[in-house]
Amino acid sequence: MQVVTELDPVQLLQHPIVDLVGEWDSIKWEYWLRERELTPAVRNLAQHGVVCGQIGGQALFQIASEHRLLAVELFDGLQSAFAVDWPNTELTLQFELSATALLPMQMKQARYEAATARARELVLADAVIAPLMQVLDAQIVEFELKDFSGAAQS
Repeated sequence: MQVVTELDPVQLLQHPIVDLVGEWDSIKWEYWLRERELTPAVRNLAQHGVVCGQIGGQALFQIASEHRLLAVELFDGLQSAFAVDWPNTELTLQFELSATALLPMQMKQARYEAATARARELVLADAVIAPLMQVLDAQIVEFELKDFSGAAQS
């Protein structure tokens, strides 16, 4: 089995750390979303959309129209959270999301899948487990990472 990365699964689960300056992009949006203390409802809304525009200036929160009810109900909470960090931000809501938009929940899922694959590789390569698997002609049927960090991220 080929090892794809030398990173620890825990490292793979972490979102990148970025400076929140300039224009919004998917990585900056996810970083702000994961690092900011938000209510679970506002976090849920935020992870289904993206922000474009200027950080600290005029910005646009884009979300698919299927989330219209959620967005209308919770957008004020998102605006309030923005105002804490950037009081001059003018955040507007748009019910249109590009099919190619990379959402925070998609990035988190991709990191989870990479971390799970890496953890599985490490278990199968373990000096105790590998020989047992061979001798017993065993295979791993189910493999899942659990979040024990206590983080309230969705």
